[in-house]
Amino acid sequence: MSHLSRREFLKSSGIAVLAGTVGRLSLMLPSAPQIDALYGRALSVLTVYDSPSPSAVVINRLFPDSVVPIIDTLSDWYQLANGYAKRSDIQPMMLTNHTVPTPQLPFWAEVGGAVAIVRGWCAADAPLVARIGHGGVAQVVDMLLGEQHTWYALADEDTFLGWSSASAWIPVEAAPFEMDSVQLHIDIATREIQFLENHQPVMRAPIMLGRGLAAGNYAVHRRKHSVKYSLDDASKGYGVPWRIDFGEYSLAGAYWHNDFGTDKILPGPDVQVAPAVARWLYERLPENSLIVVR
Repeated sequence: MSHLSRREFLKSSGIAVLAGTVGRLSLMLPSAPQIDALYGRALSVLTVYDSPSPSAVVINRLFPDSVVPIIDTLSDWYQLANGYAKRSDIQPMMLTNHTVPTPQLPFWAEVGGAVAIVRGWCAADAPLVARIGHGGVAQVVDMLLGEQHTWYALADEDTFLGWSSASAWIPVEAAPFEMDSVQLHIDIATREIQFLENHQPVMRAPIMLGRGLAAGNYAVHRRKHSVKYSLDDASKGYGVPWRIDFGEYSLAGAYWHNDFGTDKILPGPDVQVAPAVARWLYERLPENSLIVVR
């Protein structure tokens, strides 16, 4: 499979890089020098069709968390190697071949593959605590070196979570970017955010709402690397990444769906974006930044 650009990854996630910002937005995605290929994670049982239509012939069904290559983006569909699948059924993933040295404890890490399984203790048959999807974040507070596997002890900003195989995690550092006069605009009607620097639009991305928002101007008053939300599935909602609090609301990354831009309301953060978008915003919206809801 040929190498894909960051712009192609953004397109697959519904993110628009706006005119005149190519140089700056080349930094949009986390730290990887090279995207090896674009893949997708099946969010549930994945139905594969022979053409991009819900009335087309079903040619395959894949288990949840199966990883498939994405060849192209076609409106509400992804073209896969052997068929087509609905965009809402797949989470785009950026997989890379670079390695990151293990920092000193404690450090923050994100899920680099499809999913990280968190268990009650360091054993494959230990009770399941959580399933954190691609782009989820947790703090590594301890580690246990084994003959075959290394285990990480994980926590969010507030509580201990459990133990997970180190192979699922990539150390991550959300380094702040120096930017002038930044704002984030949230458009309730279009289900879209727009990031501005010096009053010029830089990036646009679709959102999902977790509840209704009141129009108004708000200031960022707190940020957290990782938090837990109550979702329909008790094993999900852990490691929700890059939360930004404004007024009585919060914005964070959602790895459990790809329904951004639709008029649904789903449990979780009040404003939900793709994890890569959440991290980008986290690095560029310091406390007291202006968020405009309209």
